Amino acid sequence: MFTVKDATNGYLVGEQVKQTFDDVRFNMQVAYPEAFRVGERIFQYGSGAVGTVLSVEYPTTNVIVVNKVSNGIFNTSGNVYSYSSLMNTTNVNSVASVTVPTVAKGLVVGIDNDKVFVKRQQFENKFELYQPLVGAETGVTANLIQIETFTGRYPIGFNAQIDGSAYSANGVITSLQVVDSGYGYSNNQTLVYTSEDGSRSGTAKAIVEGVGTGSGYYKTSKGFLSNISKVHDGDYYQEYSYDIMSRLPLDKYAEMFKKVMHTAGTRFFGTVVLDTVSNTNVTIANSSFEVLPLSPLTIQDRRDIYVQDRWREYVEIRD
Repeated sequence: MFTVKDATNGYLVGEQVKQTFDDVRFNMQVAYPEAFRVGERIFQYGSGAVGTVLSVEYPTTNVIVVNKVSNGIFNTSGNVYSYSSLMNTTNVNSVASVTVPTVAKGLVVGIDNDKVFVKRQQFENKFELYQPLVGAETGVTANLIQIETFTGRYPIGFNAQIDGSAYSANGVITSLQVVDSGYGYSNNQTLVYTSEDGSRSGTAKAIVEGVGTGSGYYKTSKGFLSNISKVHDGDYYQEYSYDIMSRLPLDKYAEMFKKVMHTAGTRFFGTVVLDTVSNTNVTIANSSFEVLPLSPLTIQDRRDIYVQDRWREYVEIRD
């Protein structure tokens, strides 16, 4: 509850009121900053200084940043202590005050003459005495001369309703990337995803918009160098040529074959296949085992000799 003075007009219930002022903060370099936590209230004997820890810069600079909540000023004359545990204490090596522009915001929930009931809308900023209180809608300006806690309502945060799930563990999925949007999904549909190794899974919600993103694909593999298709040369690689693979030389059967099987308009080729098989005892170097003569490997040298200077060679190793 606020008591105001010299109001230029009247505030409205439901409007927002603000205070804009310079907030004093202290950057204190201490011996043991790890003893304190963000949001913790600390104090210092002798100086009467009380503040809230805004940040702990440990172990980079060993500085804790404190927001002043009393008229006292932190100094190097004594240790600072934690309200939650007096065992958490440290000595102060140096102190530097910093002035930070800040805005305190609240919502008018009731008015009774010079009493204004305001619900704070922020945790980090508090209203200050003897600072102007300005109405956002009416533009009313008044000096704040008294602040009291109104016990008829919960403090800020006590009546907050928060829905959500929080998890903290090794291997928790923090982000997803869609590489192929697919098709046929309904908007807001629940999807189940699983990692490639199958060890992690979860659910996500489909948001169907406009054109999707696909990973792309080849309609056929005929253009690949590794494909069986070849570049036409008008001779061997063409639609009307064929190749006979036989262990007989081409000159042994070519004339006879042309008379009975060769179709007019086609090109005839022949490939001679030669197989030679030999038993060989093989010893594998730099190894802890050896192939014994009783269990030899068979090395088969296969040579395909193509007519018209075409040839290939294969080596097969079999048990």
